[in-house]
Amino acid sequence: MRLAIGVVVSAALFAMIHAAADPWLNLYYFTLGASLAVITWRTGGIETAVVIHAVNNTLWFLFLIAQHGDFFAGADRSAGSSSAIMLVPSALAVTVAAVVWFATRRNGPAVTPKTV
Repeated sequence: MRLAIGVVVSAALFAMIHAAADPWLNLYYFTLGASLAVITWRTGGIETAVVIHAVNNTLWFLFLIAQHGDFFAGADRSAGSSSAIMLVPSALAVTVAAVVWFATRRNGPAVTPKTV
């Protein structure tokens, strides 16, 4: 139960920090935040989640550059600025979290050894 509360609270904070008014973007940010929280739990550290977040941001920046888009225009988070297309990266985030969970299934979540 504590894990679920931690994932939901951290994902909600992650979505709130991104300050989007669009519900599709909020869904994406919440899903990405929850996926990164699960990855952090399963790997026992924040490093993998930070790298995934950095790769995610880099891919978005490259997409904007490839489209010859204005960065500030591309960062529009107002209501109606997005669509159901955000389900695609949301599904990708869930898939990455599932792969990490699958890869750590034998050992379970990484834990810090007890000191004597």
